[in-house]
Parts: sequence; structure tokens; C-alpha cells
Amino acid sequence: MTIGSDAVVHLLWQTVDAQNEQVWRLFYAQRAAGGAWTPARELASADIYLSSALTVDRQGAPHVVWGGSAGLRYQRRQANGAWTAPESLGTGRAMPSLTVLADNTVLVASAYTAFNFWERSPAGVWSQRTLDFPYQPNRPDMLVDPQGNTHVVWCDQYRSAKYTVRNPQGALTTPIWMGASCESARLLRTRDGRLVAFAGESGYLNAIYQLASGAWSSPYSLEPMTWDGRMLESANLANSDRLAVVAPAYDPQAGARPNIFLTRFILQPEQTDVSSISQVVALPPAMHRPTLSLRYRIEGPYNNNEDLANLVLQLPDRTVELQRMTPDPDPRFRFAWFDLSQYAGQTVTVTLAVSSTADGRFTTAFADEVALGSWLTPLARSVEPSVLPMYQETPVIIHGANFIQTPTVNVGNIRVSNVQWLDANTLRMIVPARIGPGSYTISVFNPGGQEGQLPNALTIPGVSYLPLLFGSRDYRGLP
Repeated sequence: MTIGSDAVVHLLWQTVDAQNEQVWRLFYAQRAAGGAWTPARELASADIYLSSALTVDRQGAPHVVWGGSAGLRYQRRQANGAWTAPESLGTGRAMPSLTVLADNTVLVASAYTAFNFWERSPAGVWSQRTLDFPYQPNRPDMLVDPQGNTHVVWCDQYRSAKYTVRNPQGALTTPIWMGASCESARLLRTRDGRLVAFAGESGYLNAIYQLASGAWSSPYSLEPMTWDGRMLESANLANSDRLAVVAPAYDPQAGARPNIFLTRFILQPEQTDVSSISQVVALPPAMHRPTLSLRYRIEGPYNNNEDLANLVLQLPDRTVELQRMTPDPDPRFRFAWFDLSQYAGQTVTVTLAVSSTADGRFTTAFADEVALGSWLTPLARSVEPSVLPMYQETPVIIHGANFIQTPTVNVGNIRVSNVQWLDANTLRMIVPARIGPGSYTISVFNPGGQEGQLPNALTIPGVSYLPLLFGSRDYRGLP
């Protein structure tokens, strides 16, 4: 369906023949504003589903193209109301899109076994160019801007969303990748002239918009539902800045049956700005090793992305940057922790900020399990010496951090009784002579029971005895 500038509604549809279910019939009808529908006019019939497209030129005349078993065909309605004879564009079934320029040049695009671009001059002469090859049949989408440029999007053989422009002189730009994968693509133009594309595939639906430079933004995922983006339609809403996209989706609340969803939104391009979340915290003076810990993930394009995420500590007299984070292709959360002991007794503001630039490359920061509390777990890093003589009492130094006076230490499963606390980073112990050969894990326990382990920290080598072999040999007869 399409609506002309004169408010006439034009409708193209098909149905199965009532007498023969193997035959599909294509019909056209129109309705003037406030009027009745004209009688349906049959334009074509075929033994397979007819893939078709409809548009209206500036004079209000409808143009139709369809593809069936007989190939791709084009018709238009003349000023006297009669339809022209079908004109053949080629053999093979097609999935076409159609537009008519101001000079009555007709453009047809189809991505079936190849992405073909046809032009019909005002004199009625057709020409054809093959630009690309699709992964599977999909209908390209075309849009003509006020300057007479025709913008085209489609999905290629690698499921990549592609884009090209035909200028008013008929030259086509080299197709570019739009940064998204797709099985179906649609194109809109906002009221302020910005191009917006929708790229859909099984399970996903993304919006992409064009920057002033001509480049495309990074894909922005729409509602978190299981979209069937292979069946996708989009439209501008009349007298509104809102855009609309329609596609089936599996709603988790509706069970396994797909529903048709209409999503309406206003495009808000990325701006140069800073977004942040903050928490004011008073650190008690007596808190032992106050520590900030969190899990985080920075999501966004990681190539040529100028957006940054910063974790900062704001003090009354200065700001301290704890960590600078950039988008990472690894989707897993990372862990970070920060010792805030030097700020004990002060009130601080912890801020996670994302600085964005207007480059259309959206960045999102995720933070989880954010905690601020006492660090009570000991950390054992090394021992000295690490190789001990067998069956001898030997002094050993444990190096680490956050040893609270005075920890207990196990060598393997054996508790060591003579541990000395030298400082928060150093312990001394004497390994008893009764510990035999082997490789041992050192376990350090702070007074509150918190444990830190250093696997295979100590080695006590053993002695192996080879068996003694006796024998005899008769040397008689040797020279």
C-alpha cells in the first residue's frame, strides 16, 4: 500500500485463485480520500507466489513491478486509466523494490540470485547493472531525497547490510558495509533529513543512522526480544518526528507463538556529552583497609572509538582517576578493586562516567556487584626460600599483603605454631622438621578466618635409592 501526494490510497495484493489453489492472482485498487474503493483490477497471475512492489509518481500514477515464474515484469497506469502492457526485465523470480524519479525515470532493485539494478529512461529504454550477490533472496529498499539522490540498502551474500547511492546523473557509488548483519533491510528519512536504516535477521533488529560525514553509526539494538528480522517493514509517521518499524517477535511473556510488534521511537543521535552515576560514601576512620570492588564491562565498537569510561574518586580538594576503561570485544565482565586506605575518615564520591563523542559509535558501561568495605582477606604472593632441606627446621619468610596481626599458617594440612607478624606484608615462620618431602600449598588465615592460598609454594625434595645389582661373568677363552 502507498499513498500519493493527492491523498489517494493505492493498494496492491494477491490471493489464491478460488477455483485452482495452484494459481496466484495479483490485484490493484485505489480509493480517493473520503471515497470508495475502485473495482479490483487483475494485473497478473502465476503458478507461484508473486513478489511485487508498488509506488506512485508525482502525477499520481501507480507503477507496479512483480516477479513470478515468467520473470520480472513492470506496468504503469496511464493518464487515460488504461494500464500499459507488461514489460519484461529478465527471467527468474525476483524480490523487487521500485521508485520513480522526478523526471519519470523508473528504478527497480532486486536481490534474488544477484543484486540487480534496473533503470527505465523517460523514453522507455531499460538498462541493467549487477552490483552484488545476496546471501538469500531479500527485497532491497530505496529512498529518493529532495536533491534527487536515490539511496539503496540490501543484504549481501555474507549477510552484511550494504548501502549505495545513485546520483541524479545516474552514477552509482561503490557499495559500502553499514556495520551490521542482516537478512532484511529498510530505509527511512527523518524530517530533518537524516537517513535511518533498519537491519534485521533472525533474533536481532538494529537501527543505524547516517552521520553528517556520510559514514554510518554503529548498530543500535532495539527492544530485547527475539525478533524475526527477516520480515521487516518501516515507515515515517505523518506530521511527526517519530519513526515506526513493524516485525514479528517472540515475546517471553507470550510463550512460543510470535506476535507482530509495532515499535515507535524518535531518533536521538549520539551527542558529545558525559553520562555518569555517583555514590557519596563516608569512610569510617577505623575501617581496616577500606576497599572498593566491582565487576564491569564496557560495550561498544572497539575500533576507532573515542568514547571512554572512567571510574573516579572525587575528594573535597581534588579528583583521583582510579581506572580508565575502553570498549573491549570480550563480552565477559572484568573484576577490579581499589585500596582506599589513604582516604579513611573522609567523605568521598565514587563516580562511573562515560564520555561520548558525536561519532555515532555508542558505548555503554555496565557495573555490577559494586561494594565498599574492609579488605580482610590475606594475600600470599611468595615465600623465601621456596625449596627446603628434608627433615630440618627451616625459617621461611612469607611475602604478601593484608596480613592482620597475627595470622595462622598451614603448610599443606599441617598447622605451623610459631608464626611471627613482621608487618602487614611480611610473616616469618619455622617449618617443622617432621614435614616430609613433597610440594605444599601455603594457607594464611587472618584472625577473622579469611583465607589466602599460595599453591605449590614450598618444595621439599626427597632422596631416591637405586637397587644394587650383583652378577658374575666367565672371562675364560677371551683373548
